[in-house]
This record gives sequence, structure tokens and C-alpha cells, in this order.
Amino acid sequence: GARIENDIAVTREHSLALTWDPEDIQDRIEFELYAGGSMLSCAFRDDGHFVLDAAVLAGLEADDHGSMVVRRVRNLPVELTGIEAGSARIATTRTLEATVR
Repeated sequence: GARIENDIAVTREHSLALTWDPEDIQDRIEFELYAGGSMLSCAFRDDGHFVLDAAVLAGLEADDHGSMVVRRVRNLPVELTGIEAGSARIATTRTLEATVR
């Protein structure tokens, strides 16, 4: 599969297996792929593997200069006076190059 820590090349006619080093199964990975005037966005558990089906990728435009945004998100409970339930959303974000054919 393609490591989401590196630039990627996407072939729209084939499924794309994404892999990464998982940190915490409670975290979420948010994935955005921008190609031409199109965008694909999805989120999944931080388990180290996710597959984007070719039928989903087929909706993207071809683009030799696309981009991919990968975000690891962790929500932590926060106690605040006057608020019944609170949480803090902590995210690390990486933007990489993507070629879509």
C-alpha cells in the first residue's frame, strides 16, 4: 500500500491501500485528496490500514499537481467551570503532493 507519510501516485482505475504507523486506536485519521477541481475526504480509525475503492477514486479529476492532507486527531476530555461536558480536539497535519491519473 501507499504510505501516507510520503507523496503518493493514485491510479483512479485501481483501489488504493493506505498504510501508516498507528498510535492509538481511539484516534482518527482524516484524509483529504485534492485533484483538479475535485476533492475526496474521509476519516477512519488509527489502525494502520485503510482501502479507498476504485469506484470512489473514479470521481476524482486527473491532476499531476494534486495534494493530500493527512490529519491525526485526538479528542481529550476537558473539565471547565460552567460547562457540563467538554473536550479538546488536538490534530497534527501533514500536506503532501499527490499525482492522480
